[in-house]
Amino acid sequence: MDATMDKLSLKEQNGILQECIEKDLPLADKLSQKGLTYDSLRYIEYADSYPEKDNYQSIDDVERFEPTIPAVSFFSGGGGLDIGFEYAGFNNLAAVEINRVFCDTLRLNHHKQ
Repeated sequence: MDATMDKLSLKEQNGILQECIEKDLPLADKLSQKGLTYDSLRYIEYADSYPEKDNYQSIDDVERFEPTIPAVSFFSGGGGLDIGFEYAGFNNLAAVEINRVFCDTLRLNHHKQ
């Protein structure tokens, strides 16, 4: 089955969004009433095309540079951007985050031994 068939048309999506704005309705509630989810929405850039699975590259196949540039991460979230910086050659000395869930994620995934 074509993945684009699971998505709303841009015209349908725009109609739902306009109704939510005009009536001050939460988008999630309106989608739920129609048996839809956020996954049913699409971005204009990707309205009619999806990348082929063969175009994806595993993170294990990405060239990593020697970490030589010191860095400190603020508003770190779960640390995804920090991983990208590490691959680019940055040595993350510290990650600063106050959200408890994100802090637990950082501790779990980026513990130093």
